[in-house]
Amino acid sequence: MPTGRQRIERMDEIIEYLKKHKGSAAFKELYAPLAAKYGLTKATFRDYLDTLKTLGKIDYDNMLLVVGHEDEFTIRLK
Repeated sequence: MPTGRQRIERMDEIIEYLKKHKGSAAFKELYAPLAAKYGLTKATFRDYLDTLKTLGKIDYDNMLLVVGHEDEFTIRLK
């Protein structure tokens, strides 16, 4: 279980990745490297995304996430 500090660092990595890729990336482009690096589950990664969306840092279509089509949506910086 990641500590609060690790959680923040991983969410910062998501933001940095998006900045390096012109402000947007597909779910699988973001998830794959973090899953390989930290062993994240999709549920944990989605929790990070939900937190960043609540904070107003990113945006994505919730419906695609709900119906299980994670690989089909794009995450964008706000």
